[in-house]
Amino acid sequence: MAFFADEARITHTHQGNRQTNAENNEESAAKKKQATNKKLPSVSVKDWELMLVNKDNPAPDSSMELVELESGYKIDKRIKTAYDNLLQAALKSDIRLIVLSGYRSLQEQEAILATDTEDYMAQGYSESEAKKKALDYVATPGCSEHQTGLALDVLDDSWYQSGRGLETDFGKSKGGKWLAANCADYGFIIRYPEGKEAQTGIKYEPWHIRYVGVESARYIMANNLSLEEYIDQLKSR
Repeated sequence: MAFFADEARITHTHQGNRQTNAENNEESAAKKKQATNKKLPSVSVKDWELMLVNKDNPAPDSSMELVELESGYKIDKRIKTAYDNLLQAALKSDIRLIVLSGYRSLQEQEAILATDTEDYMAQGYSESEAKKKALDYVATPGCSEHQTGLALDVLDDSWYQSGRGLETDFGKSKGGKWLAANCADYGFIIRYPEGKEAQTGIKYEPWHIRYVGVESARYIMANNLSLEEYIDQLKSR
């Protein structure tokens, strides 16, 4: 009986060791990833993925090659594979991402701003007040990331089918949380993070993702940066 008891203790010890080793390996991998994310990537602000577009940096004239998604929206061909991989990863977590906007021309951006301004005016705001409120979420025409082909507005289909749209509460939903936690692994960032309005000039948009490349995306998201702050770090290196 003593033999079997000892054997049981040995087996239990081995199982415990295996579990401990697995936990140590996971912890080591997590620490390694965290350390990697803290190291400023060896990239250049001149890289096409890091094109900075905001109210102070208009979208440059670009000869990008656009490709059409199944939804009919278009994006820069260079990010198509990365976006497809993001979609597939989301599906594995029972999240079906849908696109509500991709590439937009200057004329389309002007039309969106005009429509949103009219909507606010219908609520009783003056024209100047209405335009100011519209610009909280709509970039000034000529200064929109959507003109780069590198940005998309996406939602979880279940959220959308429930009658919800581009709302900040999307960030609290299952799809919104998954997107924020995983988009960086496919080269995307939440372009307009909460609390970074002073840097971006745009209010929190948990649905707006922007391609910057995997290495940069992981660093930006892990360190809670806006793209503007990241570009500043790269320039001061």
